[in-house]
Amino acid sequence: MKVAVPHEAAHCAEAYAAAYTEAALEERARCKAIITGPTGAARPKMALALAMNTEMTPAEAEAFMASLPAEGPTVRMVASPIMGNDPAGIVGEIP
Repeated sequence: MKVAVPHEAAHCAEAYAAAYTEAALEERARCKAIITGPTGAARPKMALALAMNTEMTPAEAEAFMASLPAEGPTVRMVASPIMGNDPAGIVGEIP
């Protein structure tokens, strides 16, 4: 078994730090490419999920997102006694 001497240990620590920094920069670039790419801009929620929760390359994520419809604005349900979705009776009766 080889025991690292101090100058070898310092070299290993420097190499590890350099590799860690390089990997972090590559991962940031991958995430940025997915989120800001042409299909990611039209599907921000999906782009963020793919960037953060998968190991897809930007090209793989672009191809996947291109097969999905673009995200539209969030639709909110409005209480309406006509539609029968006013359980709290907030809207009231319509004459």
